Amino acid sequence: MIIGSWLGYKNIQDKYNGLFLLASGSFFLMGPLLYLFIKSSLEETETLTRTFNKVIHFVPTLLFFFLIIFFTKLQNEEVTKEVFSSDYELEINNANIILPLIKLFHLLVYTVLSIKLMVKNKNSNTWLLTSFIASYLVIQLIVWILLALTILFDHRLFQLADFLIGIVIVLAIYILGYLSIKQSDILPETINKVIKKRYKTTGLSKKESAQYYNYLIAYLKKNEPFLNPDINLKQLAFEIGVSGHQLSQIINENSSYNFSGLINQYRVNKFKILLKQPKFKDYTLLAIAFEAGFNNKNSFNNAFKKETGMTPSQFRKEIFSS
Repeated sequence: MIIGSWLGYKNIQDKYNGLFLLASGSFFLMGPLLYLFIKSSLEETETLTRTFNKVIHFVPTLLFFFLIIFFTKLQNEEVTKEVFSSDYELEINNANIILPLIKLFHLLVYTVLSIKLMVKNKNSNTWLLTSFIASYLVIQLIVWILLALTILFDHRLFQLADFLIGIVIVLAIYILGYLSIKQSDILPETINKVIKKRYKTTGLSKKESAQYYNYLIAYLKKNEPFLNPDINLKQLAFEIGVSGHQLSQIINENSSYNFSGLINQYRVNKFKILLKQPKFKDYTLLAIAFEAGFNNKNSFNNAFKKETGMTPSQFRKEIFSS
């Protein structure tokens, strides 16, 4: 998209026509990819129908590239310039104005859909990621509306703004990826056999380890730190007054779990409690999972299946059918 905008701004798109058309077509990927990224984070399950519905979102992109091939085969330079040139004229009926307007309208539609999707599935446990996306979407909505207006009044201003905004969007995508990783669930610890040698330097005897474990369980039940989707070994260790290495020893010596396994066990149990409460009857399973401390679909499904031997959907059917 940035390449296409830059070629258009420099008015050299005819010299690199193939690259310009390819870059212009990538514009139609922006909206669907952002929308599906948000949707995949909020959807409960994956089905064949939903997979097919995702493919439909890329029809405009395929149609655009089909038109490129069609007009290229015509080898009619005037037709190609008429339809795809970025030398925007002021006349509204000119194809060079219609095409960018179509592209902007396409992105506006997906921006609105993305905002509606986030409002519908909002939850407090993923505030870092969702607040950034929400802010980005609102700003993008305003910017694209202003861009659409600039097409009608100053084509050079539009080309310059389109190029600069393309750079900003790329940076936003990188930030989005970083926040998505940061917001991801607790990474599993390396599975190792618990041996005494590993804990020689922790300073905790078996008796002390058992006492701390009892305190840890009481702390988890009373304060529910597992509801924080960003909780980690070091943070929880600080809260109960031990080192991270000591906490790892406490959990491994006194339970069949590692740190992430223990945290997810409490989240699964919390999910079961919330599922039965009337106030959550209209929530999706994933939304309830967010309330229980999970912040991504895969970790929730995997943890739940590991703890119960069934999927969240199967569990819900079982408890409400009895």
